[in-house]
Amino acid sequence: MKAILEQIAEAMDQEGNLPEGFSLKRREIEGGLKFAPGAEDGILLFHTPEVKLEGTDADKLFEIIKTISSGRYEDADDMISHFSGKYAAIKIYSDLRKMILEHLPSLEQNNLYKYSYIRLGLSQDRDVLKYAMMLLSLFKEPKEDIKNTVRIVGTYDEFTYFAVLNALRWSNSEEEIYSLAKRTQGWGRIHAIAHLKGEREDIRKWLLHTGRKNNVMNQYTALAVYKMTKVEERLETCDAEELKDIIELVEDLAKEGPVEGISAIDKVGLLGSQIARAIDRVGIENEWKDRLIEALR
Repeated sequence: MKAILEQIAEAMDQEGNLPEGFSLKRREIEGGLKFAPGAEDGILLFHTPEVKLEGTDADKLFEIIKTISSGRYEDADDMISHFSGKYAAIKIYSDLRKMILEHLPSLEQNNLYKYSYIRLGLSQDRDVLKYAMMLLSLFKEPKEDIKNTVRIVGTYDEFTYFAVLNALRWSNSEEEIYSLAKRTQGWGRIHAIAHLKGEREDIRKWLLHTGRKNNVMNQYTALAVYKMTKVEERLETCDAEELKDIIELVEDLAKEGPVEGISAIDKVGLLGSQIARAIDRVGIENEWKDRLIEALR
């Protein structure tokens, strides 16, 4: 079986994008349930309580760290696979980070780092790869070849979150996360947008026109996009196409559902009035005013 990195790299086109519908082979899930790439972790992150390891569970995680530190990499792989049956990697990053920082003087940092980049490039196991990426994110900005490996793996929705953890520590983090957001369509885009700052106008325009859409549910990013794109200010000068994007964004906010949406916005009535004035100013079709009224009802 090929390494995960190799499988992803071989499937990418010349622009660094994965073909629609590409999916790594998954292990059988009891009951025949199948998740889209990244869905299992996404649901855990957004819809389950925060995990704080205690007692024997905390001891088991620290034992994994010590095993990697001692250079017994294959033993660590087995321990990670077993431990991940109870705790998904995406839920224990804070505990992992805290343990390593607290015990750093007693750990062999070279072995931790070596494990992270070796498993990043060669692992066939999803959980081991995620641990490798979490470990790598704790070190200083790596060389370009390792960064490029993170970029490739992060193009697959299941690993984007872990690529973002790394990119956050890089000197050009906003551009790196923006690139990941553009090259993903599902849960990966959701995770990437959650970590964008939206400080540049080109990023804000992309978010409003394209980035707010994903193949999971637009509601997951609607509030973040609303805040980053500064909708209230934009309504004063927007053109017809941008105004339509804003109304569609408000529709997504109004649906809420899985996450907080329009209920988190102050003075929704004032926002509705601003959009109505913009509709009159720009002169778009009446159906857009009807859609606005329906969304804010």
